[in-house]
Amino acid sequence: MNKKKNCIYVLSLHPVFNGEAAPNFENLSLRDSILLYSHLLANFIEIFVNTDLSFELVFCLNEKDENYIPKNFFSDDSKIFFNTSENINSNLEQLEQNYFSIFENNIVVRANVIGVSEKTIKKIFNLLAIEDDVLVIGKSINKKVALLAFNNPKINLLDEMFSTALDYDKFLLEAGKSDLFLNTLNGFQLIENFSDFKNLYIELSKKESLSYCSQQMHELFTNLFIEYKDLLDE
Repeated sequence: MNKKKNCIYVLSLHPVFNGEAAPNFENLSLRDSILLYSHLLANFIEIFVNTDLSFELVFCLNEKDENYIPKNFFSDDSKIFFNTSENINSNLEQLEQNYFSIFENNIVVRANVIGVSEKTIKKIFNLLAIEDDVLVIGKSINKKVALLAFNNPKINLLDEMFSTALDYDKFLLEAGKSDLFLNTLNGFQLIENFSDFKNLYIELSKKESLSYCSQQMHELFTNLFIEYKDLLDE
């Protein structure tokens, strides 16, 4: 069986839309926490849907969100649901069997990441397009693993993507023990706490951020920033 070419997975490690299960983001109300999480997901949709690159897109969501997703939020994009806090091996088996094994190249990116652009995706697929087993690690500015890309679904490091405390240096140390051809990309933002939220506020004020966050998405984030202007200016 000939494999399909490319697939991108956006992995959420917690509920996003379910108001009874979504976690409160530091200093934000529950309503605004959900808005932040959903804006980050919407940003991926906008970037990936509007690109000329060829790949399938799959959103890996927490099972508690299944009945709470706003109508038409994901359009026709694929969605799968599982418990992202337990049964890690089962989740990985599901992904490997139904997705990883049928694509030549796979990119798994955390749902609370920003900074991924069309140029980024094109570069990653080019790095994966060799005969060797390749692992691409996306490093966030706060030294966490923001994304992983690979052309061999049998690598033994994927379970780490389900860890909320995914330290880049520790992960790189483990990856270095393998026979994989390693590549690292920098500059992504993993939005986990209010300090990251403040940094997002600063970064989105820069013109170059338009490569990974459109003007429309800027406006949505700005409306959220306005609610916390006093804290952001401290």
